[in-house]
Amino acid sequence: MTEMSNPPYIIRNYRPEDFDSYVQLSIEAEKLDPTGRCTRPQALAERLGWPNYVPGHDLFIAEAAGKVVGYVDVRAELAIGRAVLECLVHPAHRRKGLATELFRYASRRAQELGARVVHIN
Repeated sequence: MTEMSNPPYIIRNYRPEDFDSYVQLSIEAEKLDPTGRCTRPQALAERLGWPNYVPGHDLFIAEAAGKVVGYVDVRAELAIGRAVLECLVHPAHRRKGLATELFRYASRRAQELGARVVHIN
């Protein structure tokens, strides 16, 4: 767990009770900065259940004042030696070093999994 200042961010592993906040972050971010990401709860739940993906180890959550404001997930494709990272930071929390810190967590996880290359989506 890391604490960053201005505002203080806490980065930690995903827990099942984070699901509603994870969905809310996706919905809010998509409204403020449309990218075409799917924000339906069913689709997001399916992502968490993908084969060879363990949200409690492969998904990192960023919190500020108890609210989920960002995440990064690590999807291993070890047959080709790669891990794909997907990151989302709420627009109000961008340009504060949060994505960089999330990337550090994800990079360590990708290395633990044995990925030789990291692709950022």
